[in-house]
Amino acid sequence: QCDRRERIIQKPCRKKPCPSWKLGSWSPCSVSCLDGWMTRRVTCVDADGNDISSDQCLSLGEARPQSHQTCNQGPCPFWRTSDWSKCSVSCDSGIRNRNVECIYRDQIVDGSFCTEAKQPKRFEQCNLLPCPIWEALPWSHCTVTCGTGKQIRLVQCIRGSARTVIDDNECDKLTKPKTEKKCERDTCESMLQNVIDLATTDSPRIRWAVGLWSDCSRTCGNGTQRRLVVCRDHIRDLPDAYCQHLETMEAMRSCRIKPCVQWSVGPWKPCSATCGTHVTTERLVLCEVIDSISETAEETDCDISSRPEAIRSCSLSPCPMGEPPLGHWLTGIWDECSVTCGGGWRRRLVSCSTEQCDEKKKPEQFERCNIKRCVEKLAVWQMSPWSHCSVTCGGGAQKRIVWCEDEQTRQRLADSDCPLVEKPKISRECATQNCKLSVKSDHYKWHAVKWSPCSTTCGRGVRKRIVTCISASADIVPDHYCDSAKRPIDSHRCRMAHCPRWRTSRWSMCSVTCGEGVRTRLISCQKGRHTKISDNECASVSKPPQTSVCQLASCPAYHWVATPWSKCSDPCRKSEQHRRVYCINNLGKRATPRMCSNLSAPPSVRECSTSNCPYQWVPGPWSTCSKTCGSGYQFRRLECRIKSNYRNNKHNNGLEPSVQSSICNGLSRPTVSKECAINPCDAKYHWSVGPWTQCSVSCGLGFRRRRVKCLDKDNNRVTRDECEQNNLERPKRRESCFLRNCLPGDCAELKTYNNDVETHDGDYVVLVAGFQIKVYCHLMNETIPKTYINLNSENNFAEIYGKR
Repeated sequence: QCDRRERIIQKPCRKKPCPSWKLGSWSPCSVSCLDGWMTRRVTCVDADGNDISSDQCLSLGEARPQSHQTCNQGPCPFWRTSDWSKCSVSCDSGIRNRNVECIYRDQIVDGSFCTEAKQPKRFEQCNLLPCPIWEALPWSHCTVTCGTGKQIRLVQCIRGSARTVIDDNECDKLTKPKTEKKCERDTCESMLQNVIDLATTDSPRIRWAVGLWSDCSRTCGNGTQRRLVVCRDHIRDLPDAYCQHLETMEAMRSCRIKPCVQWSVGPWKPCSATCGTHVTTERLVLCEVIDSISETAEETDCDISSRPEAIRSCSLSPCPMGEPPLGHWLTGIWDECSVTCGGGWRRRLVSCSTEQCDEKKKPEQFERCNIKRCVEKLAVWQMSPWSHCSVTCGGGAQKRIVWCEDEQTRQRLADSDCPLVEKPKISRECATQNCKLSVKSDHYKWHAVKWSPCSTTCGRGVRKRIVTCISASADIVPDHYCDSAKRPIDSHRCRMAHCPRWRTSRWSMCSVTCGEGVRTRLISCQKGRHTKISDNECASVSKPPQTSVCQLASCPAYHWVATPWSKCSDPCRKSEQHRRVYCINNLGKRATPRMCSNLSAPPSVRECSTSNCPYQWVPGPWSTCSKTCGSGYQFRRLECRIKSNYRNNKHNNGLEPSVQSSICNGLSRPTVSKECAINPCDAKYHWSVGPWTQCSVSCGLGFRRRRVKCLDKDNNRVTRDECEQNNLERPKRRESCFLRNCLPGDCAELKTYNNDVETHDGDYVVLVAGFQIKVYCHLMNETIPKTYINLNSENNFAEIYGKR
């Protein structure tokens, strides 16, 4: 009985919204390189966003979204080192160095990228066997008590702090100290007289005798030096009471060679994460002076080999990893071998198909290649025949030319290409037999005169003598009459007392660890190896430099570089230009921004200039003052017009067309109001102005006029001289006016301007944004005709492509 069309099949029902999972944003990766984890907060919320039990979301059959996922930041930067160089000295302590480079993604980058790991040392001390030195024991007593005698001492070659005695050949014989010297005492006659005088009166020869200062008691900091001070006469030591009348000589004094230094460390900084195997912490490590607040120390003043570590691992547990599925390793094609023979390396790309693979099963990324031996050139030595002997007897020489040559091509090669066989000799002796004398040698003999004095007064020199061949009658004859094998020597070396000479110590370490620094050394004037004398004694010898420049590897210099500015989107609106600014070092390698923090960074944002905008605000004339006397206000209109000098855009009526004001909204506006005061209200005379006439033209630039009169207080007209004599500025009688553009903006406006004239479809000139454009007007007989822009043959074209 019911209408089946009104039967309710279904209807909407509204129940309480279901719970849902709320996901937080992913955290940054737990590590800065290699594989790490990102986490996010996953909670179950009700319709109002309140946290509820996760079971309510799970009961709906929705799986819990992942709260962890892997992230890979690429390989970690690491320090790469070369082999150590040879030690700078052959014995004792020296310095050796090596190259240390920061490698990131197979490229050498600035060291600021490798801050996670401690930088390996570039320099270290190398300790070889101690250098052998001469040790001289004290001199013995003089062999006599009066007159001239001698003193002797033992000089031996020793090595190391244990003072091990070794063979004298290990030490430099030229620097061996003397083992014997003369000693002068008073003459025996005067000594006897002094003994007699001493028994009868105080001897004037009583004096304080002092020894040399000892070495400083400490190698650093404040120490003391001592020396022996005794009262004596010319014969023996006496009690100090004998010298009471003399000025006391100090037996001890303070000394300070250099400040004592030690490594000082600050507290470890907190770890930057709570989990992860690659997290490190760092602390401040400085070289400080122990016993002085005012003195400062450089890092090189402390023992570099014992420098405490400044960076260490936090030793945290790995971050939670869950059970992510393991992928499999994918390998690329091998690159070309680095060499064509002799054994090189080639490389291929190895990547994981997912975010995590088993590192233990990772295929090799590098392998050896082209290990076959390189074919070398067949290089051999070639020799010319020996030359004739330079003499026929008595010993001469023969010479020849020796060169390296390719055995196959006969091309001449460098001597280094023939390394397998020792280079043949290029000279040899010849005619070594003695020359036969034409006369009997018994009649001739060599005669030598006395030796000349030594050529120097100190140090090494030469003594010479004349050697001649004489006959039995003592006549001098040519040398070949005598036996050359028995000829006496005519010169030999001689050695006098040591010359004063400058002695230099070893150079100190460079004052810097990179770039240009300074090293120093001690210079003293000495006689022999140990006796120091006044510098004046060495004045005749040029003094060696005490400092020298040391050039280590260049220090990285950092500076900012910037990319080109982005383009401004609209020259007539206020907008910004952007660019990227990077910190790089002097090698062009990109560095972290903190390395350039001491330099002002170039701006990365700037405002766009509106000077290239083709439009500008053009203010109109000021209105009449709002009050006829006293202080009032004047106003003026602003019109947006195209610039007169923009692309030689000229208009016949002398005024550029106006456009919509919105085009100039991004430009700075001139003022539109100002205060004015035409006449003082209590003035005897004042100017009076009438209304403006209509503009002289209906479009474009025209003029309008008004009457300006000078009135007195009773508003009676007087001559204008009365107002001008009271310094009243006369208002303008004429000003320019502009009602509209003479050219229409489109075809519809063109039709409106020419209602009384019949217009036809065709080409017309209109103003588009202030520019004269040639257009085609269509349907001019209708109420709203259509406007089409004409294109010339250069711009009006089309490209047709086939179906893809």
